[in-house]
Amino acid sequence: MAVEAVLLLERKINEDEEENVSIRLLVPSKVIGCIIGKNGSIINEFRKRTRADVRISKGDKPKCADAND
Repeated sequence: MAVEAVLLLERKINEDEEENVSIRLLVPSKVIGCIIGKNGSIINEFRKRTRADVRISKGDKPKCADAND
């Protein structure tokens, strides 16, 4: 579901005239495997289809983040 949502966003962004757009997604840590996929298959496919620089960070979280995000 998250991948489909990001792909919809990507299509909308491509309609805009901006060359570079940053999107930050906050997802529960228990579902990050669904974004990555087995051996990185889903995230790699997303990178290939969108030519996006996708990073998964365990760094600082925004104040609104849940402890499990």
